[in-house]
Amino acid sequence: EQRSRLGQNEEEFYQGMLKDKNDLSVLQDEIIKLDVMSRFIKAALPEQRRAVTAEFEKSQEERRKTETTSKEKPTEIKKRPDVQA
Repeated sequence: EQRSRLGQNEEEFYQGMLKDKNDLSVLQDEIIKLDVMSRFIKAALPEQRRAVTAEFEKSQEERRKTETTSKEKPTEIKKRPDVQA
């Protein structure tokens, strides 16, 4: 009876070890996936930053153009009567 109990405990022990090994394997797979994802995201970030910066600079340039044209228009209007007169 004792031997069968020891055999049962040993079997449970090995089953537990096998389960732990499987759990560890699943965790290692998840760690690898997360590592790959984080590397991909880190690689994409500078590109995203460049795109956003370029878009911002373009909008700033557009704003400057509209500001200068709106500033130029009144002066052009003022010049026209002088030229005609």
